[in-house]
Amino acid sequence: MLFGWTILHVPDVREAVAFYERAFGLTRRFVDDQGEFAEMETGTTVLAFSAHRLVERMGFENPGEGRPRGMEIAFVTRPSRWRRPIGKRSLPAPSRCRRPDASPGADRGLRA
Repeated sequence: MLFGWTILHVPDVREAVAFYERAFGLTRRFVDDQGEFAEMETGTTVLAFSAHRLVERMGFENPGEGRPRGMEIAFVTRPSRWRRPIGKRSLPAPSRCRRPDASPGADRGLRA
């Protein structure tokens, strides 16, 4: 199992990228044209930012004004490890978290 990525949900993706560049010396790997998603160069584990408006469109609940939106942490495994103990499905996501099939680490060639 590998630590695949962390996505921080932020109000302003470009502002978060600029902060992490200044504060920690990281460089941006990718920022989408709408400024709703970005990834930083951090080696094999992805650090990403997702705008609140994108997170809401993906089905995550808005906890209310002034309350933190949260973050996502993902671990990447070989599918066969989960098929034996759990069946044909991997661990189910919580019902309120409806993620698209694509994931930030999916195209990075991460292998356990």
